[in-house]
Amino acid sequence: MIYLDYAATTPFLPENIKLYSELTADYFYNHESLHAGGDEVKSLREAAEHYLDDTFTDNLTTIVTTSASEANRIAIELYLYGKHHPRVIVSPLEHPSIFSALEQHRAELILLPIEDGRVQLDAANELIAQVDLVIMQHTHSETGLLMPVEALSLLCREYNVPYHCDIVQAAGKLPVDTTGMTSYAFSAHKFYGPKGIGALRIKPDYIRSLNPHFHHEYGTKNGTLDIPAFAVMAHQLTAMQPYIQNHLTYTAALKGQLLAGLNDAYRTLDYEMSPYIIPLISRQYEGQYMMQRLSQEGILISTGTACGHGTIHSIGLTQLIDPINQYFRVSLSHLTTPGEVSQLAAALNRISEEFHDSRQTSANR
Repeated sequence: MIYLDYAATTPFLPENIKLYSELTADYFYNHESLHAGGDEVKSLREAAEHYLDDTFTDNLTTIVTTSASEANRIAIELYLYGKHHPRVIVSPLEHPSIFSALEQHRAELILLPIEDGRVQLDAANELIAQVDLVIMQHTHSETGLLMPVEALSLLCREYNVPYHCDIVQAAGKLPVDTTGMTSYAFSAHKFYGPKGIGALRIKPDYIRSLNPHFHHEYGTKNGTLDIPAFAVMAHQLTAMQPYIQNHLTYTAALKGQLLAGLNDAYRTLDYEMSPYIIPLISRQYEGQYMMQRLSQEGILISTGTACGHGTIHSIGLTQLIDPINQYFRVSLSHLTTPGEVSQLAAALNRISEEFHDSRQTSANR
């Protein structure tokens, strides 16, 4: 099969599987245990945190989570804890985990508008002094749209308002300046690490116990942590840093190859975007049909976030794509080959030609 759904998840690399197996065998102890075995696991965690400290340009505290979705939820709970009807500026393109957490706090949402393929910050400029939190991701998972995170970081810092950023589709793939972020979330399975492990990095001023019965991660959760998985995540993220630019150049060439090879039955968006994610709109078929049809040929793509069973979730996505039901997503990796891209282009063109053939047959009846 040809896998072109890397925005949903990435393969657990063999070398990382080997490392995880070795660490799990040697560091199987509970990291909360008070004996020498627990101390060894604590040391492994500290070493992994140092990797993250060296990778990112900030001085934040790491909370180990099971996913980026959990990291998003914990961040929002920390910021809005004890606040009645908080006001939050948020991008309409955020992951569902953001909106589900905000709903729990009955937050008043101020949605930033989208114009010409870019989230506009005018509303943020006008209302920033009146809100409790600002949320905007780095890279949109459904289209690859790059968000104005640097400008928003400066604005939030000027008014001392916390800014949380979901960097799931950027970590390990794009240069990410986190210096102006109060917190950010990421997950290992998006960059060739294990599933079930992620992290929230957050300014220590905002960390508090969320429940007297929570005894792990500074009182933000319960549950024994998979520290070997956390160590593999930190190792893999660090290992990818020297190759980010080369991988970007390579993937951008693959994207150019695909778009150049498609006939006029397909179009894409022309904004500032990550080359790893390619939104395509069929002029003939619904996105669900395209996904199923390609799957029959052994080519795996998607029609939305995997967290939503492949359905469309971003509130603001209809402001970017019309008709929305004819959208589907191709997502690439540095592991993708030009041959795989050629096979995808050929399959897409063949599907569009079938549409013309079927119309011609109907017209001749």
